[in-house]
Amino acid sequence: MWVYFFTGHPDATRSVLARSGDGGVTFEPVYEVSADRLRTISPVPGPAPEGSGFVGPGVYLFGSGAYRASSPYLAFVPLDGVGDPDEIVYLGGTGEGAARWVADEAAAEPLFEQPCLGELSASWNEPLGRWLLLYNCDDPRGINLRSAPEPWGPWSEPVVVFDPWEDGGYCEFIHASWDDRRCDEVHDPGREGEWGGEYGPYVIDRFTTGADGRSTIYFTNALSGKQHAGV
Repeated sequence: MWVYFFTGHPDATRSVLARSGDGGVTFEPVYEVSADRLRTISPVPGPAPEGSGFVGPGVYLFGSGAYRASSPYLAFVPLDGVGDPDEIVYLGGTGEGAARWVADEAAAEPLFEQPCLGELSASWNEPLGRWLLLYNCDDPRGINLRSAPEPWGPWSEPVVVFDPWEDGGYCEFIHASWDDRRCDEVHDPGREGEWGGEYGPYVIDRFTTGADGRSTIYFTNALSGKQHAGV
């Protein structure tokens, strides 16, 4: 089992690849992946892209940098080279629909400009025949969704699929500060005056359904268990 961990929050955020040989009971670190473009990572398996220098299966690494202050980035690593950081290549831009891959993380170009990402979740949606990217953002506020025909794009404009006020978050399962209004009891002791917030919209692929260009996805959300959105 290989797991990409986000650690060091809030002052030294970075991603670390770790490996488990006992089904996830214990892990050993393999290497630090990034303290730059890919501090948070959402890995998705897929075939090697043209121009990457690889053939066969691998893993697309969708990621973001500084917490809630980064646009998304993309990298690829071959499946047989997951444990070797020198095997990672980064999206260095696109031209005429083709992706350009570079070995230097500092030369990576964002998938699109929206420097607000915290946690993010990428997935391939078979009923839609498109890639989906969910992430929390403050402009526009809420859980944003974009889609694209290829991992590198072109990506659609964002659609807010969960607004903490409009979609029954605050005063239900997300805590609203008692300094503003007293409408819930979902807070830790002594934190009545702190605001909760939406984050971590991780798609649960096995629950995805759909056909004929329509799909329903399920994703986790802050303190909520499951939230769903039709696409």
